This record gives sequence, C-alpha cells and structure tokens, in this order.
Amino acid sequence: MPETCLAAVLNGSKNSLVPAFSRLAVLILIAALASTSCSVRQGGAMHAQAVARARKYDLVDVRRTVPGVQIDLRYGTRRHVAGRALYPAGMPCLLRQVTAEKLRRAQAMLAAQGYGLRLWDAWRPPEVHLLLLHYGGRTGMFQNIEGGWSRHSGGLSVDATLVDQSGHEMRMPTGFDEDFEHAGETYTGGDPDIARNLTILQRAMRAAGFSTVAKEWWHFDDADFVNQGQRVIYASELGIPVL
Repeated sequence: MPETCLAAVLNGSKNSLVPAFSRLAVLILIAALASTSCSVRQGGAMHAQAVARARKYDLVDVRRTVPGVQIDLRYGTRRHVAGRALYPAGMPCLLRQVTAEKLRRAQAMLAAQGYGLRLWDAWRPPEVHLLLLHYGGRTGMFQNIEGGWSRHSGGLSVDATLVDQSGHEMRMPTGFDEDFEHAGETYTGGDPDIARNLTILQRAMRAAGFSTVAKEWWHFDDADFVNQGQRVIYASELGIPVL
C-alpha cells in the first residue's frame, strides 16, 4: 500500500485507549480497509486515464456504449485457467467502436426476449495474452502468436454468456475456461435447456454481426474483421499495469 495511504490511516492512533494486544489487531484491520479504499481510488484513476487514452485507438468503454450489459472480466479474478488475477483493479472493458455497436444490437435483441449479455472478456492486452499462453497454452484455447495475435488484442472479440432479467447466468455447456473437451460451439449433450440457451445467445450474436469459433462457445469475433489484419493495442499504451 502506498505510504501516503497508510500514513493517513495511522495518524492519531498512538494515544488510543485500546489495549496493546487489541490495538495491533485494530491497526491491521484499519490498514487493510485503507488499502482497499486506496486501491479503489487508484483503480478509478487508472480506469479514467485508460478510457481517455483508448479513444486514440478507436476503443470505447463498453459500460457506457452498451446499455444493460453486465461486465465480469474474469482475468481480473482467479476464476480462469491461470488461477490468479492478470488484470488490475479498475481494468476498463474496451472494444473497437464498430464492434461495440454490434454488441449493443445483440444486447437489445436479447433484452427484447428477457435476456442479456455478461462479458467475461473484451479487449485483451497482448501482454496478458502472452501470460495466458504461458499458463494455458497446453489447452489449445489461446492463439499462438506465430499465427497472429488474438482479435481480443485489437478489441474485436468478446467472451460472453447469457443471463436472465435478474442477472443470473443461464446454463451453458461449460464454465468459462473450463472442460475444454466439451466447450465447442456445437453442443453435443442431451440437456435441452442448455441447447436452447446456447442457441439464443448464438442467434443474437450472429444476427448482430459476430461469428463463432469451433472450440469456444463463449468466444465471438466481429465478423467484419475475421479476414483482415488488425492493430493490437498494448496495455502500456493505455497506462495499464500488467500484474
């Protein structure tokens, strides 16, 4: 934690009447809370700076561009193949402007049916993609850069799932970055609810201008850029630290 944050917490605590053994516990608790508060403030500042810099690269803030979409950037958590956070607190959810517009159409189509989108990933810095190759390259789920960068790194892809009106995730073939043997775009199981949910998601995304990939039901590419080169945008260009 930055010294300025810690100092702000501890100043004035020396004359406390709390017993010595309790005072230490109290100070530890206060310091932990202050660390969280400082991290939130720093994350907010980083987020605002990154979104501002992103405009230079035609990247827009999905939260502002796509009303109703839910954001759960999994690579900012431990719930993925690497098992640790790769995105910092305050990581913005970014896409190319044209891709975000397609996503807005998909969200609107789903909302009309009583559903919505939850994004697990959008623009992915190349620095993070390299880390994912390190941790999960054996799975075959992450594009080897010898064949070109993932379209995530250009803000042209999303990882998404379907939610109901209350924000609960609908049942799908697998979880995110899980059970790769059964994570393909074509569901081969016998559960009609899962088959229906996946069909609803895929129909909306395809109608909005996205294409699917064979190995990951949650991955959608902006179809207009599948056969085109792309400019990748590095985290360092937006002032985003890589963990």
